[in-house]
Amino acid sequence: MQDIQEIGDSLFACGDGLQFYRRSRYGDGTWHCLAPDLRQPPGTPASAYCIMPRINGPHERAVYAVGQRGSIYFWNGETVRKLDCPVRSTLIDIHVESDDAIWICGGDGTLLKGNHRTGFRLCPGTGLGTTLFQRMTMYDGTLYLAASGGDPFGLFTYRDGRIAPVRTGLQPEIADPHFVDSAHGVLWAMSIKDIVRFDGHAWERIDFPGHPPIR
Repeated sequence: MQDIQEIGDSLFACGDGLQFYRRSRYGDGTWHCLAPDLRQPPGTPASAYCIMPRINGPHERAVYAVGQRGSIYFWNGETVRKLDCPVRSTLIDIHVESDDAIWICGGDGTLLKGNHRTGFRLCPGTGLGTTLFQRMTMYDGTLYLAASGGDPFGLFTYRDGRIAPVRTGLQPEIADPHFVDSAHGVLWAMSIKDIVRFDGHAWERIDFPGHPPIR
């Protein structure tokens, strides 16, 4: 298994071999497979095998999961179906802005936006290079993306059709970030041994427990 999310009154999980599960708060505690016909058996060739690293959605009847080779799957409360995707890149993360605005990011600088009704489109100014976007979040109306691999890599924003590197002013800048999220008015970004936060006014580095301070 790769990911688990609380959506509405249920837990949804996804993983390798096209596994999709749901556990309802009001049920008997059993995890139910949402798409048993899609599950890939042991021995599936690597060229066809699909790893699904992220699942998320605005509510229990609109849940998305993404994975390798441009795979986007959608659960409507009854069935799981595969959606069309304009790229074949590995898809890694999902950010839910609203029912109509679902963001998906991944390899090859991929950033998609759309929904199951109108489809997904590659965002202007993206889909270039070898950048690996691993996580994203919306903060103060701007989308932030963490790229820990490829070229270029670092912490980026996407606004007005343009990907731009974030300059925190910290010395040194955060290197190789693999995680970014926001909560309670604060943006957080992390690399393997570095933690930084932004409160809307200034960036701050948090010393990583058990490691020498980064200065």
